[in-house]
Amino acid sequence: MSQNPIWQKLDELFQAQSWTNWLSPIEALTSKDVKLDELAKLAKTLADLYAANSHSNMRLRALGYGLLTAKAYLKMSRLAPAMAMVDWIKTILDFRGVSESF
Repeated sequence: MSQNPIWQKLDELFQAQSWTNWLSPIEALTSKDVKLDELAKLAKTLADLYAANSHSNMRLRALGYGLLTAKAYLKMSRLAPAMAMVDWIKTILDFRGVSESF
């Protein structure tokens, strides 16, 4: 999974730019003709894996993948898992603006 160019680009995005710059690429990725359920599942797995690491770069990746997961759930009109993911995001770091953007 990590060898796929899309995941590598997302890793780089989440580490190199502020979270406000993540929103457009996340919106674009979830707007494409993708299987949102698979995208949400993979992004959630990556979010959980990165969140387990206390290093700040890994926590940023966890946050980014958490946002991607929440957005995919929202696109599928699955509000309960989307809101659960937003609550989970709040536990990662103090990013009030992130959860408020949804």
